[in-house]
Amino acid sequence: MSKLSRINLYKLGAILELATGAALVVCPALVMQLLFGSPLGSGGDHVAQLYGLALLGLGVACWGDSCADQSQKGLMMYNSVAAIVLISFAVRGIAAGLMVWPAGLMHLALGSLMVWDRFSS
Repeated sequence: MSKLSRINLYKLGAILELATGAALVVCPALVMQLLFGSPLGSGGDHVAQLYGLALLGLGVACWGDSCADQSQKGLMMYNSVAAIVLISFAVRGIAAGLMVWPAGLMHLALGSLMVWDRFSS
C-alpha cells in the first residue's frame, strides 16, 4: 500500500471515529437507537457519552499525516473487534437498528484494510 493510501486509510478511520464520538456525546440516545433499535436504560446516556469521548480520543490520536504506529494498531484493533461485535449482534437479533449492518460492514472493511496494511508490509 502506498504511503498516501496508508495515510488516507487511517485519516478516514480517524474522521469516522471523531464523527461517531461527537454524535455520541451530543445525542447518545439517537445514535444508540440507530445502532441497536432500542432505548437506553438507566445511566445509558452517560455510558454512551463516555464511550463517545473515548472515540474522540482515538480519532485525535490517529489524526494527521503521521498517525503513530501504536495509534494505527489501536484503530486496527478497534475496527476489527467492532465489526465482529456489531455483526454478531445483528445476526443474533440483539441489535436491530437501521445502522447496525452498515456500521458493522464499514468496520469490517476498515479493519480488514488495516490488517492487510499491517501484515502485508
